[in-house]
Amino acid sequence: MRLKTAYIFFSFILTLGLCVRAVPAFDSTLEALIQQGGHDYVLGLEVRDMETGKVLFQKNASRLMKPASLQKIPASLVALKHLGPKYKFRTSIGYKKENVFLHFMGDPTFRLMHLIALFKGYKKKRGNVIRGDIYINRIPYPAFPHQDGWSVDSARFLYGALISNINVNNNSVCVRIIPPKLCGKKPEIVYEPDQPYYRVVNDVYTGRCNDHTRIQRQDCQFDGKAIQIKGCVPFKSNPFRVCLPLKEHQFDAFVSDTVKTALKEAGLSFSGKILFLSFDRKDFETVEVHQSIPLSEMLKIGMKDSKNVVMEGVMVPIAMECPSCFRKEGALDEFFKARVKEYGLGNLDNARLSDMSGLSHHNLLSPAHVGRMLWQASKRYSFFSLWKETFALGGEDGTVSKRLKKTEKNIKIYAKTGTLLGVSNIAGYIEKDNRQKISFVLMMQNFTKDPIFYKEIQEKIIYYLASII
Repeated sequence: MRLKTAYIFFSFILTLGLCVRAVPAFDSTLEALIQQGGHDYVLGLEVRDMETGKVLFQKNASRLMKPASLQKIPASLVALKHLGPKYKFRTSIGYKKENVFLHFMGDPTFRLMHLIALFKGYKKKRGNVIRGDIYINRIPYPAFPHQDGWSVDSARFLYGALISNINVNNNSVCVRIIPPKLCGKKPEIVYEPDQPYYRVVNDVYTGRCNDHTRIQRQDCQFDGKAIQIKGCVPFKSNPFRVCLPLKEHQFDAFVSDTVKTALKEAGLSFSGKILFLSFDRKDFETVEVHQSIPLSEMLKIGMKDSKNVVMEGVMVPIAMECPSCFRKEGALDEFFKARVKEYGLGNLDNARLSDMSGLSHHNLLSPAHVGRMLWQASKRYSFFSLWKETFALGGEDGTVSKRLKKTEKNIKIYAKTGTLLGVSNIAGYIEKDNRQKISFVLMMQNFTKDPIFYKEIQEKIIYYLASII
């Protein structure tokens, strides 16, 4: 018995000794890779053993930095724990006397076609004439239209959509701009289907564009009646999509336009009013319900592709449990910190969590915060495997579909990226032979060179980590 105990103790010491002896080379190699970026940026890094939770390497790991879309990591964990992986958003239609009631729960994947299907279901059971008014529930969450510290960091893509329990087509209108293949031709603007129709004013021209003339966000306007797009697109450049998020004063009209379009498509006759009112599902007789995909599947859209509207939307049903609780300043931050601590994911008392998506420049997390959550989630969450699948897989899908390809076949890199102006982050897991080996959190900010330069450094560090596990 003593011999067996001594053997186990000796094996433990030998294993520990090997780990200790490996650290100096580990450190020096990573330091050399980090120094390739020069001194014009701030870097934070934590690498953790997934078996023991031991931190293998850290640099500025306790420093608070802008997480960008790494904010989606605590957001998705809290949402899954609070709502459950199988949770589905319900959008309902029903009646009370002659009036029709539409009840929204903030489903970020809900579109016009789903609203048409609801009206068709109503028509089948209640007839093709609505004799009363249509009531739409409206919950004033959160501080309308978006969170403190949001900014638009992209000229072409939808980042600033209104967050509300009423969400149709991400509360935006979208078109595609197709540059011409023949010289002298005007670019084509194609209005996307499955949305209420608005007139398009095409003031786009083709030519040699510079930073001042190329189409930017401010060149795309929606006044509630027409879309106007002006500016320059390079000749023979790739087609691209422009989504214009609604402004607060346009919101009611847009929702009304969407409802009228759905009524027409469903073949329903209606001459009443469309009114906004706070009410619950129990206040009317339900006729038809649209259910979203399960939350675990929805988060694949929000995490893999870093869809901000999806991540903001998953907070809405939580807030609807007590709308007044989330109207005061800092309420979301308090909620986040309390839930993260309650769920055993760490202490974020010195952090700041202003939103669900990471759009706010006021968010602050450290690499150590994120690293601890990555490890604790793997140990505490029964649905960890579902959550891990919401991360993009290197070289295959999501925001790293064209990155992290240079690994051995038995190596998999699950990653969540985060990007804002002057910020480039990446965090996740490295697996070998289908076993989790290490987690990594790499945060960079305040840089001046092209972001691609820093992404290349990130990849070199991750490749090195993958090579030594």
